[in-house]
Amino acid sequence: MNETRKFESGHELRPNGLGDFDLYCTDGQRIGFVPYMIATTVRPGSVCNGCGQPVGEMVTATAD
Repeated sequence: MNETRKFESGHELRPNGLGDFDLYCTDGQRIGFVPYMIATTVRPGSVCNGCGQPVGEMVTATAD
């Protein structure tokens, strides 16, 4: 769970060092917190709470 997950739309889930993730919107602004338990449920139909846009498919998961 120590990997940044990037999505088609430009959204990212970045590890926050506590085992969970911070959600970054397409403009790079941190807009929320995602517990590790639900990080895998971010799917193509998911909508960003910050901008209201769909996040799309995950395109990369890179270790930090």
